[in-house]
Formats: sequence, structure tokens, C-alpha cells
Amino acid sequence: MKKTFYLFLLTGFLFVPACSKKTVTKYERPQNIYFIQSNAEISLFKETGSGSEKLGTIQETDSVEVISQIVTKNKDQDWVDYEIKCPERFSEKCKEGLGYLRDDEIISAVYVSKIQNGHANIRDVPGKKGTILPKTTVESATSTRNWISEPNKQLSVVVDKESFFFVVSSLFPNTDDQFRIWGELEIFSELLNDPSYKDSRYEAVFKKYSILKELEKKKKKPSKEDTTTPSLSGFDPIIIEGIRSRKEEAEKNYFSGFPMRSPTYKGLVFQFNKAKQYPFVQEKLFLEISKNAAYQITGGPAGLNLFTNTESATDAVEKLKSAGQSLESGTIIGNGKIEILGKEGSRFLLTQLDFQGKERSVQNYEIKSIVAEESGGSVGFRFKLDQTEIVLTPLVVSDYLLASGQGFKEFLATIPNDYKEILKNNSYNKALVLIAVKFGAGGFDELTGKMKYSIPSSTRYWTVLELVRLHPNITRTGDYSGSFADNSYESKQGRYTDLKWRQPKGQFYISGQYSPEDDSDVKYDRTEDLCFTESGSDDLEISFSPSEMRSEHPNVRVLFTKEFGNLCDYLNSYLFGASEEG
Repeated sequence: MKKTFYLFLLTGFLFVPACSKKTVTKYERPQNIYFIQSNAEISLFKETGSGSEKLGTIQETDSVEVISQIVTKNKDQDWVDYEIKCPERFSEKCKEGLGYLRDDEIISAVYVSKIQNGHANIRDVPGKKGTILPKTTVESATSTRNWISEPNKQLSVVVDKESFFFVVSSLFPNTDDQFRIWGELEIFSELLNDPSYKDSRYEAVFKKYSILKELEKKKKKPSKEDTTTPSLSGFDPIIIEGIRSRKEEAEKNYFSGFPMRSPTYKGLVFQFNKAKQYPFVQEKLFLEISKNAAYQITGGPAGLNLFTNTESATDAVEKLKSAGQSLESGTIIGNGKIEILGKEGSRFLLTQLDFQGKERSVQNYEIKSIVAEESGGSVGFRFKLDQTEIVLTPLVVSDYLLASGQGFKEFLATIPNDYKEILKNNSYNKALVLIAVKFGAGGFDELTGKMKYSIPSSTRYWTVLELVRLHPNITRTGDYSGSFADNSYESKQGRYTDLKWRQPKGQFYISGQYSPEDDSDVKYDRTEDLCFTESGSDDLEISFSPSEMRSEHPNVRVLFTKEFGNLCDYLNSYLFGASEEG
């Protein structure tokens, strides 16, 4: 179970009224800027607001103190600035020793917590350079960042559970990179308690993270004089449990999406062999691919003809028969499993069966390497073991690999060609998935590990309209007009109520009544904005995990790919619930 870590970043504020349209929120505790990358630079401005003069950029070495958050509200736009004490090198340019940063480069406290808890990714808020944290948290976060970035150099590390997962996730936003780093850190945690190992993957981590070697030296020959280096504080069981949880989640996503990583078996062979960099992933991938599959085997014990990976001997015999194999009295079947031993590596357990499934013998081999190769019209394998080498050539395409190539084409063939029929006969979310794979452009996205499809309004306007119009949170007063279940919207421009939609002649509009938060007696006219059109270039993006593709109740993310900058942002923020403030 994934632990939840809460960042109490905005506690202890003093609220200071500035004017009817400006709110100044002062920090009681000392706040500093944490830079996601050590070489990042954040723009510094002379005053608040959009028209202010840019003075230059601040860097991590400036160690600036953040004084307050300033929110300026007006009908057209909300501005968020952060007031800081100007660095010494800007003293002549700054007004009264103060400068301002804009929120377009600062990650909000809310979004930091979402990343920390594994509910968001920094790649979804491009352009962000840093965030504002308490001074002590910035110090520990920076220590963690420097260690993870250069593990061969850092020998004194401070880890803080309130920022650790945000720091690591921000350094490695890509799916595969996160998969690798969580696997490495899980091995690191094992070596921290017991540095002995046999497996080469453990050796690689031990050599990469220099602090392990130095801590072991210090343990064997403690020195009273040496109280600072090497040192590792805060790397406690809560951190280790969180690492393990994130590794398991990343692994699950990787395996579910693996068949989608290439449309060809040649490409999947490349992907499998590339997975060598991830500890024990090739072994686990082999078990997924070969489950209930049938192979011809060469090498290994004398007389061995066929191979399966099934739960029982009976299943092995039945699988080979269903693959068109004639089992005769001289046939010897190998039913194989892989046992992962951690520091001791992995072993290949080979049970020999006769043609009726009766056990003959069991061999146990140390695995030296696994290499995939294109063979038998699918993906085959070559195992280098401590005593022998075996080659597995597929007799049929495994169930696991049917999710790609031919299997995916067969799945597409079962989906109706009429989007209205899909919407009529399926739940809303399942219809989203089926419409995406049938009519959308896209496929597996290696960066996110998701299936990602785009449906353009320019060519499929009526499909996009139906997906909006039939959303469970939309109400209809007619075929092409209505309102929303949640009929108010707190936008960057202000609060709108009495939201309505209409669709005349290939154009979708949203209108609302602007409601100022102050006590102003100014009356505003009703606002209406055009969201998407039949002749426009407005793409609806639908994404989901590969494992959801055949689910009856899939978890799906939907959003328009452009930021409208007006009332239409309600579609993403509230209707689809997909966009999140950074």
C-alpha cells in the first residue's frame, strides 16, 4: 500500500489586505526556493503584474528568502507573484530591496504534494523551475537531489520524507527513468543493511552509490574523529516502504504496456533486450511472455524437445497439443520457471515431463543472461545458464503478446464502425476507450507508459461533440443545449455561475455570469466563449493504461489539448477533471 505524505507548506500565514483586488499572504516561517535542477534559473521582476521589468534571473547560489505570495485579481486574469528579498547582486536594480517571481516558473504547494504522493507528474506542468519550501526542507531536498544526481560523488546525505519522493520524481519524470531509479533505490536499501552480494546488478548499484562502500568502511574501522563523512540520515523504513511501493507500481505499468511498445516483434525484441538495465525485469518479462505459451527447445538436457511455462504438468501437455504438437512416447517436455533470489541472482528451474505429463527429473540452473530474438513468427529466447545454453523458439504467439500486432488488429475488428453504436451499448468510460482506439490517432506512449489517442474536431467534430454532450455531468434541455451538474466555475479570471452550453451549426459554446468576489456594484454582461468548431483544430486527448483496454469499467483521462484561456477551460478543469494547477 502506498504511503501518503503531506506537505504542510502554507501553514502559519499572515493575511494582509492590500486593496480590493490584491491579497498579500506573508510567510511566518522562513521560506526558500528549491531548484529542481541545480543549474536552473528563475526570472526576477521589479514589480508585480504582467508589465513589470525583468531584472535578470536568480540561481540556487543566491539563496533568496521568500517573504510573501501576492494574488492580484481582476476580471480578465489572476496574477500570482512571490515577493523575495533581492540578492545582493541585484541591490541597485531592486526597489526597496525587494523583487518578484511569477508563478509560471514556480510549482504550487498543492501540486508538490500531488507529486510527492504519486498522484501527479512534473512533466504535466512544463516550464516549472522550482518551488517554495521551508528553509530546512530546501536544505534536505537539495541534499537528496545532489545525491541522486551524482551518487558516485555524494558521501554526506540528508533525506527528508516530506520532500524525498517529490525530489526523485521531479528529477526523473519519464516512466522508464522512474522504473529504473526506484529499482536501484530498492537494491540500495537492501545493500545498506547487508552489503554482501553475488548478482552483478547488485554490484553495479554498490559501485554507483559510493556512500555504500564508505559506510561499510566506516562500520569496519570506526573513527571517533570522523563524524561527518560518510553519513546518511533520514533513510528510514517509511522511505524504504515508499520506494518499494513506487517500484511495484512502475513495474506493473511497465509490464502491462510492454506489448504496446512496438508494432513489430522485432521492436519488442529490442525493448526486451534494452530492459537488461532494470534489475530482474527480463526474468519477470519472460515469465509474462511465456506464460501458457509453447516453444521448441534446443540445448539443455539431452532429449528435450518441447517447452512450456504452465502451472501444472497437465496444462503443459494440453497447451502443446493445442499448439498442434503430436506427443509420442519419446517426447520429453520441459516445464520451466524462474526463481528470483535477490542478491544471489536468479535461477532457472526446469522440470522434465514425459509425453503424458509425468515428472521425470528437475534441474536447477543459475541464469547468466537472457536474450530475446525474433523467431518462430514471434519472440524467442536464448538463455545462457551456468551449465548449458538453451534456445526457445515459439510454436504459437503467446497470449501476452496478442495484445500487440495481430492480437490488437483482432481487437479492433470487434469494435463497431459507428461511434453512436459504441456509445449506446457501453458505459461512458468504456465507450471512450473503444472510440479512442477505433477512431483516434496514436497508440502506446513510451514516455508515460499509457495508451494515448487524439481525436481532432476538424475531422471528427460530431464524435467529439457526442463525447462532451453525453458526459454524465452534463444536463440537456434540448438536443444541442443545456447546462452542467456543477453549474459554477472558479477560473483564473474569476468566478462564473449559471453556466450553459449550446451547439449551433458545428460550434460549441459555453456561457456564464461573471460574479466578482468583492462587494463591487458593477454589473457585468453575460460572457460566452467559443470552445471548439467543426472547422477548427481542437484535439480531444484520451489516455489510459494498456491494462484498461479490455476492462468493463476502465479508468480514463480526457482533456482538450489546448488551454482555451476562457470559460471553455471548464471542460478540462471541471467536466473532465483532467487539468490540474501547477
